[in-house]
Order: sequence, then structure tokens, then C-alpha cells
Amino acid sequence: MPDLAGRTIAVTGAASGIGRALALVLARRGARVALADRDAEGLAETARLLGNYPHVTHLFDVTDTGRFAAFIEEAASQWGGLDGLINNAGLSVVAPFAECPREEFDRVMAVNFAAVVEGTRLALPHLKRAGSGWIVNISSVFGLMGFPTQSAYNASKFAVRGFTEALALELAVTDPGICVIRVHPGGVRTNVARNARHIALLPGMPADEDPAARFEANARTTPEAAAETIVRAMEAQGLAAAPLWWALVMAANLGGNSTPIGSVSSVIALNGLEKERQIKVGWGEFLKVGGGIVALQGALVLAYLYAFAKLDLFPGAAAAAGGGG
Repeated sequence: MPDLAGRTIAVTGAASGIGRALALVLARRGARVALADRDAEGLAETARLLGNYPHVTHLFDVTDTGRFAAFIEEAASQWGGLDGLINNAGLSVVAPFAECPREEFDRVMAVNFAAVVEGTRLALPHLKRAGSGWIVNISSVFGLMGFPTQSAYNASKFAVRGFTEALALELAVTDPGICVIRVHPGGVRTNVARNARHIALLPGMPADEDPAARFEANARTTPEAAAETIVRAMEAQGLAAAPLWWALVMAANLGGNSTPIGSVSSVIALNGLEKERQIKVGWGEFLKVGGGIVALQGALVLAYLYAFAKLDLFPGAAAAAGGGG
């Protein structure tokens, strides 16, 4: 099991929520953390909570590629290398696609997807030189299914999912020491919903006086519990077995228990669907989103990937199994 002690891990979106919790969990495991966010006050509070744990903070917007590059290079030079990057920064806008301004849609894609790609592009050479490390990309349960008024967020998180899946397959062949993890949080108490820009809803959807408060009331997983699950997956990444070393492992928490569910391979679902939800929409029907959808999706993908393994479309997969960190 890889040891995080003495490793250098960069985390974006570290001013609050899962990002802040990851900084604290990693630091307590002995890692040195380089933290980025555009929220000066929140980032300062994260630094205060870290106290004497080794850390550096960088105040910038992840869409600024020059500042992102400087962040990665300074983290690597300060501690003699970079061992991992967690692409966690994200935002959302609430609006039907037809009413979502182009600049709002593009901003969500830039922060949630393009910055993930850029961060990965910047960090990967360091990990390749080291022959080991982690790329952790935070998608969402909205990267598994569509949701009305979330077209921009859905598009960005589906893109993160596809990008990370492809990257994991590639690196398992070319650089098996590098562990690629994607995360699909849902029902985690973060600032994404609170800070979302609310533009419009569909006709008939209830206009809550305080959508953020409603989200907080329904969110059952703490950022600390989510971060602990993600870090455990980082530590356990060497346990995945051939030939399904890239297998999709998902679970739905149908009972409403708040314990996050994780995997030791390439995917974590954090309370992605705690229980069946019913959202009333304008045409009087109910959109039912249940854990069974996720379970069925996971089963279908596992069957698909197993067929690939049996056909040996990825020769060398067995040799690549279980690397990393």
C-alpha cells in the first residue's frame, strides 16, 4: 500500500469543502500539500487549519494557465518533485440550456473541464519522471446522468469522466506506476450549490426561497468523510487485480446511510445516490433517480470491459495491473 508520507500533492479548490478536507487529511498522513484557490479568505482559513503541517498556498483562478503552470512548477521545485494532483476546483450555473448565457456555460466548462485537462497536462511530466504518483479528477454524480437546468455542469462533469477514463487506460499501459482516479460525489456538503449562479428554472419546478439551504438539508456526506474516502482510494490503488485493473466499481447507497462508498481501482462514488429522489417537473410527471440506475450502469460497463479483457484488446493489461504510487 503506497505511503503518502513525504509525498507532494497539489490540490485545487482548496479554500473550502472537499478541497480543504483533502488538504487536512493528506497533511495528517504526512504529505506536503500545495493548495490553490481564487478565494483568498477561504484559502487563508485552510492554511490556518493546517498550522505547522508542510504546505504552500497559491491564490489564482485555475483558468489562468500561466499561473497554473507556475503553481505546479513551484510545488515541484520547493519539495524536489511532484507526486500527485487532485483537480477539485469547480462551479455550477442553474438554468435551462435555452436560457443559459454563452459566457456562463463557457465559464463552467473552462473551470470544471478545461482546467482539469490543463492541470493534468502540467503535472503528468513530473509523475512520468518519477515513475509513480496520482492524478485524481473530481467529476460528479452529474457526470453519470443528466439533470434539468444543469446542462453546463452535466457537460463538464461528463467530459471529466470520459477524459479520466481514457487517461487511465492509456497510463495503465505506458506508465503503470501512475494511478488515475475519478470521483463522483453527490450529496456532499460543499459550496458548489451555495455558490451556483441561479438564472432560471423550468416551468413548474418549485422556486425555493433558499436552494442552498435545501441542498444542505439533503446533503448527508461531510467533506471530511468524502476526503477520507478519496485518500483511502489513493493509498489502496495498488490492490486492483488483473485483468480488470481498470474496472468500474460503483455502488449506490440505497439505505440512506451517510458513509461514503469507495473503490480501490479507478472510480469512487461518494453517496452518489443515497436514496431514490423525486423531482417534480412542469409536465406533472416525476423524474425518478434511483440507486438502481447507477447499479445497472455499473453492471453494464463491467460486462463491456470484461468482454474487452477476454478478447485481449489490451495486451499487456495483466502486466500493468496493480501499479502505482
